[in-house]
Amino acid sequence: MAIAVTLILKGNFKEDYVKFKALGLLKIVLITCLGFIMIMLTNNLGLYIRDLFSGGVTSNNQMMVESTLSLERVKVFTMISIVFLGPYVEEVVFRKNIFEIGKYYKMNTILVLIISALLFGLVHVIFTFDFISLPLYFLGGIVYGLTYMKSNNILVPIMVHVVVNSLVFLP
Repeated sequence: MAIAVTLILKGNFKEDYVKFKALGLLKIVLITCLGFIMIMLTNNLGLYIRDLFSGGVTSNNQMMVESTLSLERVKVFTMISIVFLGPYVEEVVFRKNIFEIGKYYKMNTILVLIISALLFGLVHVIFTFDFISLPLYFLGGIVYGLTYMKSNNILVPIMVHVVVNSLVFLP
């Protein structure tokens, strides 16, 4: 899927790369760090909300990730998927594409942000019927959307998402 997305949007990525370089290192680092801090804060809020209703049960999505990581034969592929491929595809689909569609139809940016975050959240809970965890992923989607809006560049929320997903592998 990542390869298909890249081939289809090749021209857009060249433009994003040029814009990314023009942002400057300081602004990129600042937005990435602020995005990371916001994700950590909203994750705690989302976990608190989920725990209020679930009694502290781990999300099905998290349990699925941990289960897959315990299988040695697919561990490397799983790590690459979680840290790089997932954030890349999710940010292109849920930020870049949805915001472009919103811009094309002249939709209110806040409405587009909410739609983007809601779809992002639903994708993380729908296949495991873990709707109690929706606030956790919805809030994350809001933060990734804000980093996209602030930077006007898809590479910045991808970087934040990569850093956040890398935390899964810390002891």
